[in-house]
Amino acid sequence: MLRFEKLQLTTRTCMIMAFLVLFAVLLHRLLQFIRIYIWNPLRYRRAMQRQGVSGPTPYLMTGNLPEVQALKAESWKRPMNGISHDYVDRLFPHYRLWTEKYGPRFLFWLGPHPVILETDPDLIKEVFSSDHKGPYAKYGPQTALSKKVTGDALFALNGSKWLHRRRAVRPAFQGQLLEGLVEPVMKSTKAILVDEWGKRLSEAGGRDCCIEDIVPHLAALTGDVIARALFRSSYDESNHAFEQHKELIKLEFYKQPLPCSWTPHSILGYITVAYQRFRRRRELHQSILTTVKGMVEKALAQESVQKNCPHKDFLSLLLAVNKDPGTVAGGLQLSTKDLIQEARSFYTAGYQAPATTLNWIFMLLAQHPVWQDRIYEELKEVAGDTGILTTQVLNSLNNLSMVIYESLRLYTPAPEAHRTAVRDVQLGNIRILKGTSVSICIPRLHRLPEFWGEDANEFNPERFGGGLSSARKHSVAYMPFSFGPRYCVARTFALLEIKCILAMIVQRFRFQLSPNYVHAPVIIGVGIQPKHGLPIVLSRREGTPLLAENVQ
Repeated sequence: MLRFEKLQLTTRTCMIMAFLVLFAVLLHRLLQFIRIYIWNPLRYRRAMQRQGVSGPTPYLMTGNLPEVQALKAESWKRPMNGISHDYVDRLFPHYRLWTEKYGPRFLFWLGPHPVILETDPDLIKEVFSSDHKGPYAKYGPQTALSKKVTGDALFALNGSKWLHRRRAVRPAFQGQLLEGLVEPVMKSTKAILVDEWGKRLSEAGGRDCCIEDIVPHLAALTGDVIARALFRSSYDESNHAFEQHKELIKLEFYKQPLPCSWTPHSILGYITVAYQRFRRRRELHQSILTTVKGMVEKALAQESVQKNCPHKDFLSLLLAVNKDPGTVAGGLQLSTKDLIQEARSFYTAGYQAPATTLNWIFMLLAQHPVWQDRIYEELKEVAGDTGILTTQVLNSLNNLSMVIYESLRLYTPAPEAHRTAVRDVQLGNIRILKGTSVSICIPRLHRLPEFWGEDANEFNPERFGGGLSSARKHSVAYMPFSFGPRYCVARTFALLEIKCILAMIVQRFRFQLSPNYVHAPVIIGVGIQPKHGLPIVLSRREGTPLLAENVQ
């Protein structure tokens, strides 16, 4: 009897303890919810209002995201009137609306995350000049979204980890990689664009032909370039990863629409599709990780074989830098896990940004064929009758550089950038609290009349005739590759790749916009894309053979 009573007491005690633990967990979660979604927004808004900074009222949990999404959907569903490069209000209708209501600086919310829009160039310079020990870091919703695709690599790191990783990675994008870049770019361009477009012209009997949409062609091209130039030793595996990355990006950035009605059947269908998307994303992440891991292990195994190779790929160079005595002595060596993350990250960014940039350069050149002719004439002068492209030839093409710089000004690959305060900090005449992001609209900076003149919305490559430094009147007036310590580490690589592709096409073809082209720039993922594709009318350049027979 006594033993039974003791057993009852023990059982009752365990149940009470379990209840108390459950209660403590639920109370902790409730307090977290109150702090994140109720207390913090009230505290941040009051702190900003006391300093004269107001903004739209956030919704519980979602912040101002529903309003932002609704305004964008309404603005983006209509094409622009003609081809105008003044698209800032179209892409960012919420900025225009809130600027009219609250002034040039205002506070808004992306979920529970506070964001301040900053428009003052001097303050933008101050924020983006922050180094790894400074008051600003790369946190926030945009970074979290990109990390879903790029992984935990250089792009998303902060503090001493970021500094360590950048010092380890940067040498791989210099020297041998750039010297050996032209050959793989020419091979990819010939295989994917030149041969295919030449075949289309031959089938048309030498007459002009229409390419319905060159956007997928350019994406395939830059993906192939990455496979050849960055992971040449694993070309087939890299191409396979490219196809998987494209699918993953669609799943991560294209959100599943809500059910059209809230009936049990619709809700069940929504949940089923959501679960299928979740499973597919997980499968793709694992498959890509396995593929990239295999590529790194293959490069490690072939490292001794490739020591005497005159043109190494990015992965081989990164491994060489990683074993350099200076790297070892400086404690900058990367682990195998780090190498896998960087390989995955640069693969993703390495085809997206150049493809986006090429889309708009082709559009602008098709709209302004006189610049195609100027580039062609300069090519004949610099490259001679052979038309063979080298790094030296490409870097001597001033007209081509001017066109690329102007295209990047008008259609920057990533239109928004942000930094998040890691502690309370003074910014101009206001003090922002820890955890607040400072966001900037880069297309707006690229169109400020005080820096770019009254024709800031016009395509005018001549403004870069004296070079990039003389064209921009302020250090942050032009920042397609960001600014400050986090300036794009692969900038020179990307520019040389774009120059080589454009030079090969202009050598052989002329092109103009198809009458079917509808100008409607939208933001897809993190870049600006033509909503309805980019159809062109293609013709062979008269009297010009398909050059560069040296490309095998």
